[in-house]
Amino acid sequence: MIRIKKVIIKRYRSIMDMVLQIDDSNNYITICGENNTGKTNTLRAIDLFFNPEKYIAENDSPNHKYHGSRGGSVFPEITIEFETDDKDKIQIKKEFSYEGIRKITGTKLKVPGFRDKNENMKEKDIQAFLKRINFFFIESVNISLPKLINAVIDDIYDIEYEKSQFRGLKKELKESFDNYINGLLEILNRLADEINPVFQQYNEDWGVGFDVPTDITKFRDLITDDVQFYINDQANKRIEAKGAGLQRLAYILLHFRIIEKIKNKSVILLIDEPDVYLHQGLQKKLFYDLQSITNKAQTFVTTHSPIFIDTYSMKNVFLLDLEIKPRYFKRKKETFNILETKIVNIDNEDGGKKIKEYLGITDDDYELLDRYNIIVEGETDKKYLEELLSYFKFKVPKFISANGADNIEKYLDFYNSFYKNLDSKYIKPTILILLDNDNKGREVYKKIKNLKVKGKYNF
Repeated sequence: MIRIKKVIIKRYRSIMDMVLQIDDSNNYITICGENNTGKTNTLRAIDLFFNPEKYIAENDSPNHKYHGSRGGSVFPEITIEFETDDKDKIQIKKEFSYEGIRKITGTKLKVPGFRDKNENMKEKDIQAFLKRINFFFIESVNISLPKLINAVIDDIYDIEYEKSQFRGLKKELKESFDNYINGLLEILNRLADEINPVFQQYNEDWGVGFDVPTDITKFRDLITDDVQFYINDQANKRIEAKGAGLQRLAYILLHFRIIEKIKNKSVILLIDEPDVYLHQGLQKKLFYDLQSITNKAQTFVTTHSPIFIDTYSMKNVFLLDLEIKPRYFKRKKETFNILETKIVNIDNEDGGKKIKEYLGITDDDYELLDRYNIIVEGETDKKYLEELLSYFKFKVPKFISANGADNIEKYLDFYNSFYKNLDSKYIKPTILILLDNDNKGREVYKKIKNLKVKGKYNF
């Protein structure tokens, strides 16, 4: 699997110089912050790297540089460092000019025990490497169902026609095309059957499907105009008649199913504000599905919702802020606002305060834990122990189910970061961990004990 290890963005819209260093222990990356701080610009910059044909110099260059100074470097430069499962590292840089890409460079980075020195890559090798990646960007607006349907049926079309022999005979041509249409409908219906159980977790009356007119007389370029995607929520089928949240949810879930079918390629998925238009209950279900897809796709999301943030470990959580500085440019005899997106260090006190403000955590919420708390592996353990203590009339402490032994460390990391900078008037909680006496339980016990000895946890 190929993953993004580092993203370096220079001179792209509000981003002058920003580095995202990705923790490879977590395949889920969250970018949060207030409106207009540069969250969407961060995803757009990554999208531009993979889809440079979208580039428009006037829009994508910093406004104050393009229209103001025009001195020195003006246009975007986007560098991505990739890491493979065998820990090989590839760095690719794309530099833009007024018209488009000015230069592409690739480097196989020095890796101890793997490569003794950096090695320059030829352009054909760079393109071959990037072809090993399937890239998806789901924007918060401007979603295109026909474009997505085209991506679904492309492989079906290519495989079907590869087997067909066209010799100018109308009968054979019609039979081949009929076979294609029948096969297309069968595969699309199968896709709908796979999506529906997931969709029905959001509402048992919902479902999706595809209509393919039987009198189609067009070929590949027009097929997506004839295939109609619909949502069945016990009302009319028309997608445009549905609410924006339902449309976008269907669009995201379609991507999930397509990604699950991809073989022999790595997947990078960007979603701009998956929480938009969805109420809290649907957000929680979608977040659960997002966590499942990270087994197959490295996933970047922007969000305003705490539901989509990994608040347990805070790994790969990037909080953005925007600095605005007015500056006068003699050449234009005009003052421009210089916008600069910055990453807030959430590990220090000020950053911790900002992330808490962003998540809506107030002083009233500081008593997240009781004085005494017990973390257990599962919900069954929690219920059993609570009932047992109640039966014998003991005071029941706060029980926390981690939903698996492997998740306990994440809970401890979150509580540790939550309490470490609190005022001294707040009493640090006591946490007892109960693990099953099996291989996994003993493994987690040793790991957490070692971390405690090394001083990682301060409660």
